[in-house]
Amino acid sequence: MGTLSSAIMALPERERLVVSLYYQDELTQREIAKVLGISESRVCQLHARSLVRLNEEIRARGTESAA
Repeated sequence: MGTLSSAIMALPERERLVVSLYYQDELTQREIAKVLGISESRVCQLHARSLVRLNEEIRARGTESAA
């Protein structure tokens, strides 16, 4: 499994779902909000948080492999 795939699988379930719906299913944040029954601003927060977590995870894995 690749670094990105592993990092995505490490996300909390809700963040993983938002990432999947946004990038794989190509839904808009408005559409994701309707699917999940939450506000569009909450989708935006979850998406942003997931990107931070993914970035941190990938950087951590890069540091580990360089050591």
